[in-house]
Amino acid sequence: MLVPASELVETASAHRSAPRRAWALRESPAGSVLAVHNPVVARPCIQRFAARAVAAVVGASTVGCGGDEVQGSGGAAAASGSGTGGGGAGTGGAPPALSRPYAPEAAVNQTIPSDAEVDARSKAIVARLVANLATRPLRAHERADATPVYASAATDETWSVEVDGTAVTFRLPAGFEPGGEPARTLVVLDAGHPAYGGSTELALSGAAPDARTATLGAAASALLHYNDDGALLNPDATASVGAPFLGALPGAGLSPLVGLLRAEEIEAGTVAHALRLHYTACDMSADLRRPAVGTDQAGGCGAESGPAVSRMDMGMRLQLDAAVDCEARTVPGKDAGAPETRFLRVVCAALKRFGALVLAGSDTPDDVALVLEHAATASWSHAAGSSVDGDYGWVLRDQAASDGLTRGPSDGIPWSMLRVLAVSDFLAR
Repeated sequence: MLVPASELVETASAHRSAPRRAWALRESPAGSVLAVHNPVVARPCIQRFAARAVAAVVGASTVGCGGDEVQGSGGAAAASGSGTGGGGAGTGGAPPALSRPYAPEAAVNQTIPSDAEVDARSKAIVARLVANLATRPLRAHERADATPVYASAATDETWSVEVDGTAVTFRLPAGFEPGGEPARTLVVLDAGHPAYGGSTELALSGAAPDARTATLGAAASALLHYNDDGALLNPDATASVGAPFLGALPGAGLSPLVGLLRAEEIEAGTVAHALRLHYTACDMSADLRRPAVGTDQAGGCGAESGPAVSRMDMGMRLQLDAAVDCEARTVPGKDAGAPETRFLRVVCAALKRFGALVLAGSDTPDDVALVLEHAATASWSHAAGSSVDGDYGWVLRDQAASDGLTRGPSDGIPWSMLRVLAVSDFLAR
């Protein structure tokens, strides 16, 4: 049986004690759930994952990467208010109201039509995905893969950052921090930017803040608009669909906010967008499809790669078979009312209705990651229960997973029941 969250070691590192602002959960006038949040790829000592997972299951204490003990997510910092609710975050003002980021026509927000065509390579791609998941268990980490999402306030300090050769100023809340290594992504949302107007987003990869000079270095930076009302705020009078109007970003070229899974969504019981998936570069092609606006993948990595027919294109959308009964899916050692079970079933439903978009590659062979919002701005222990060293992937794994935990046929997501769709942007058909 899995160790209850209350029995897992919970420690809060110094950097988590800084003030921070998270998005509050709201509803739009139409009643749809507010959505906003994060991602990226990291490899947090994957070679020790199975040992850590087994230790968590049997209740033993084990040393994780960097000397940390196996622990539940959401230690002191999360408990003190870095998560949900209006005013729940330490320094937080209320974020701008919206039902979910980006326009309804954005691919990430499109419901999969009932007549969606299946890609000709679907069986080969899913077979390779399932083989990868059997070798290296699915990850859904609150830090290593994650991006924090902050909201600006008029009283916040102004920082400077270069975006496509242009010096840009942006207001950032005190105590903000980039996401986990190696990607160090960061998203900041400003409801009324002095220069770029309403619903302006700053997205960074490789963020390197210098508090002495209030400057933000970055490996990649971009500005976008995130409004969900259909207003054409981009300079070229196009809709806000997660693609930059200034600058460029790695992976699919879209914001880290596109497809990010938020704790608030899990607590609300619904996810109204496609999920963000990062996949091993060894089984990525050099091709792309909309909504991707670019790709940084070379097409495999030599001997570790599967055949070309089994490789995913950047921007591919996968969907869980409609025959899967999400309300019957289970989590080992957890009852139907447990937060872990809620997490599993909400993710399952989203995979059926919206699917998952492949939006970045990972340098690690066999790696598959579902991307969560960073723990700096999300309270995952409250939303999803217990983790293994910050990883909630154990909740979503099926009986083929090799992490030392015994599972039955109803446990987790049945990953072999995915299919790859022929297109990912249904308005472009």
